[in-house]
Amino acid sequence: MTMPLLATSTDLTKYKDGDVDQALEIATSLIREHCGWHIADSITATVTVDPTHHPILMLPTTYLSAVTTVTELGELVPAEEYDWSELGHLTRRCGRWGWRPRSVVVTMTHGYPEIPPEVKAVALGIAARIETPASTVRAQGAGVYNVQMATNPDGSVGGLSLNLEERAVLARYRLEGIA
Repeated sequence: MTMPLLATSTDLTKYKDGDVDQALEIATSLIREHCGWHIADSITATVTVDPTHHPILMLPTTYLSAVTTVTELGELVPAEEYDWSELGHLTRRCGRWGWRPRSVVVTMTHGYPEIPPEVKAVALGIAARIETPASTVRAQGAGVYNVQMATNPDGSVGGLSLNLEERAVLARYRLEGIA
């Protein structure tokens, strides 16, 4: 079975030509992948999560604004039996959540109503770097083979990675448990 290409020749041409919309799309995707969730806009979604037989269940968000319904093993959990925090913690008031995979389903509203300025700044920084070739060699050896890559002023190589400063800025938006 032949798998489809993940990019087309048109995509490559747009990338090489510095297509701004494509650069911003790539930057957005990198940030969302790093953080583990969409960040903005505020949306209502139904998510299925794996409980860990603990009173606190982590929902896939760091900005929770409402919990509409919670079911466990198909049974509605009354709102009086749990609390939720803006950080995405769903806490059972008495007892613990179960242990069966995919047994808790939550309908929630989450995500920032507007893109946080620092997240936007990171996206713009990545997009601006995308034109820099990721394989620019500054020095090359022969004996024990030594290659040094040219780096951007911020320490990154090319434009398709988050540098340490960007990772630090995004830390508060990153889901716990994302390695």
